[in-house]
Amino acid sequence: VWKLEGDNYTYTILPHPAFVYAAKFLQREDSEAVSVVTAGRDSIIRIWRNRQGMQSFELVQELKHPIVNKFTYITSIVTRNADTFYTSSSTGDIIEWTMRSSRDYHLNRNFRLIDIREKIINHMDLNPRGNKIYFRVQDATNSELSNSIFVLGIATGEITQKFQQLYLESQGRVKVTPCGTQIFCTNGSVI
Repeated sequence: VWKLEGDNYTYTILPHPAFVYAAKFLQREDSEAVSVVTAGRDSIIRIWRNRQGMQSFELVQELKHPIVNKFTYITSIVTRNADTFYTSSSTGDIIEWTMRSSRDYHLNRNFRLIDIREKIINHMDLNPRGNKIYFRVQDATNSELSNSIFVLGIATGEITQKFQQLYLESQGRVKVTPCGTQIFCTNGSVI
């Protein structure tokens, strides 16, 4: 985690026992405390907190993905606000994690999407209104899935739209503009 101050910078390393594939900040507008959520190959979501005045981050919570086997790992994280974030996995799940009154996160909903069961969700982004998640799937055996952008309606828990594009690569990313009206996709060197 890098802290930039003018021309100077400092950084803190958050130690993990496995590869880290995703990280996001969780910050409340009414607080100077900063939290970071990280996840990756070991299927454990870690919450790190930096209290005001502290130079380092403290591991405050670990959450285990509900479906764990040797092929499961966390691929992406998006945040709705400091109280809610979503993780995607290599098993086709999108999990909603919410904060309890005790300031700990817990699994709130597991979106088990039949169309992409057991497929790798390689990247996702949240609509600025917080009501839709756009995501990409990686499937070496089905180019139609890999060439699609899926839209998950958070309220319904269902895929509400699917955009198909020729020549998308399965490792690409998806990004929604701040106004929520355009979607950008990467394909190696092409946007």
